[in-house]
Parts: sequence; structure tokens; C-alpha cells
Amino acid sequence: MKSRWMRAAVVGAAALLTMMGLTGCGLLREAAERDSYDFGADTVASIKAVVGLRTVTGVSTSSSVENGVSVQEKKYTYRSDTARADLTAYADYLENEAGYLLVRSEDFALPSGWVQLAADSAEEGLVLLVELSWEPVDRYTVFIQKGKGSVDVYLPRS
Repeated sequence: MKSRWMRAAVVGAAALLTMMGLTGCGLLREAAERDSYDFGADTVASIKAVVGLRTVTGVSTSSSVENGVSVQEKKYTYRSDTARADLTAYADYLENEAGYLLVRSEDFALPSGWVQLAADSAEEGLVLLVELSWEPVDRYTVFIQKGKGSVDVYLPRS
């Protein structure tokens, strides 16, 4: 009797882990196939839309309130044999075609680093910040944050 319960528990646990794994794979596949990252009234072109389909290895989203200000965040982690070329093309697209302001720049030839771009949100008083970071291995992250602010904060003062 005890072994039947143990066997049922093992089979049940294996089924649950399989379902969780398949769900996770589905979410990563869906994220990889997106043409944009959506934030309500705002959309940001995705990596796929700019450089083609890449492998997504992680996705996270969060919303919080900091000092009475609502902040939304999305983070996509990618693996690609052409990581630095992907990020160079993506940053170039955001800056030169999508109208983002380059806020922080680093040489993509460095082993690791990050750049940040900003654009005013379609919603008044909010700003979109896109941070691109990379590691020595063929992995990179697109981190997008939407919160209170304006691109004017990043413009040089005359």
C-alpha cells in the first residue's frame, strides 16, 4: 500500500513539473516571437522586430509604487551568438528610427556593460527607459521601465 502511494506521489510530481516546464517554455517562446513590448498606450519594438528571432531565456514583469509613483518594469534575457551586433543594431534603431534619446553609452566592444535610452511615454508625465546590458558570454538583457518623468531631464542644459 505504501509503495502505491509513493508511486502515485512521484507520478503526480513528475506531471506537475512537466506542466510547469511546458508552460514556462510556452511563455519564453511567446516572448521571443513578440514584435513589440507593450506598456498600455506605449509599445517598444522588440529584439525580434529589429534583428530577427532570438532565444529568450528569461522574462519577468513587475509593477510597484515608489514614493507614490507607479513604476512598471519588464525584463527580457536573450541568448545569441551575435549578442553585441544585436544590441548595436537595436540601440541604433531605437535612437535613429524610433526617436529615443541615448542617455548612457558604452562601447559594445567591451566584455560587459550597458547603455540606456529614453523616450517620452504616450501618457503625459511618464517616460520609458530602455536599458540594454550584456555579459562576456553570448547573453544580453533588455530592461524596460515606465514611470514618472520626462526626456527633458536627460537633455543637456544650455
